[in-house]
Amino acid sequence: MSTSPLASLFQFQDPESAEVVGLTEEISAVIFESALFHFLSQAPAETADAFETYVTEHAEDEHFLDTLCAAYPGFERQLTISLKEFTEDAASLAHP
Repeated sequence: MSTSPLASLFQFQDPESAEVVGLTEEISAVIFESALFHFLSQAPAETADAFETYVTEHAEDEHFLDTLCAAYPGFERQLTISLKEFTEDAASLAHP
């Protein structure tokens, strides 16, 4: 999952600047955490434990998000929902 859709929501003079990249990474982290909390709050205890173990063991992997979503389709659905909700909220603020 790329952060480029997030950056495209806003009009930055220099979308490649360190500030913009940092902001995009922060927004991405918030969206990820939102999906994480929603997913874990609804998952059975065994699934939640396995998910948390997977995240701990693989968080630094190059394709972490792709493999996480493949291993846990329910999380991928929640992440998609969280991203869509953020995108719609940001768009409504940008274009009231």
